[in-house]
Amino acid sequence: MSDKQNPFAIHRKKLIGASYSAALSLQAFVLSLYNGNTWQFRGDSLSNFDEEHIEAFCQMASWYRIHTESCPVFMATCREMIDERRESAAFNLRQLESLRATNPADFDGTPSDLYHCIQQCEKQYESDKAHYLISSDD
Repeated sequence: MSDKQNPFAIHRKKLIGASYSAALSLQAFVLSLYNGNTWQFRGDSLSNFDEEHIEAFCQMASWYRIHTESCPVFMATCREMIDERRESAAFNLRQLESLRATNPADFDGTPSDLYHCIQQCEKQYESDKAHYLISSDD
């Protein structure tokens, strides 16, 4: 089959670089196909899909059912999505380290704001570790 028929190629812009709700749900679905132990898909996120995204979902599910991991476009797309997430995890870690080193008096906001920012970065850091995007040693 040509890439012109492959839904992972057709819907690439929804899977790579997109950060809106429906695209993130599609990405979670695709990554759960790649490795369901690490990447979870929440079925209730289907309610985020408009007709375009539910059609993409159905096309990808049908294609995967037939081709599984033998589809090179699927595999390359998943690796690229994971690479994007690794870059984001590294950025978050740098931001967390910077926030931890910040004197509350020098922070552009209240100490409570700083604490909240640190908490958010720490939460993301824990999620990144759970998804093997960043080493536990970092």
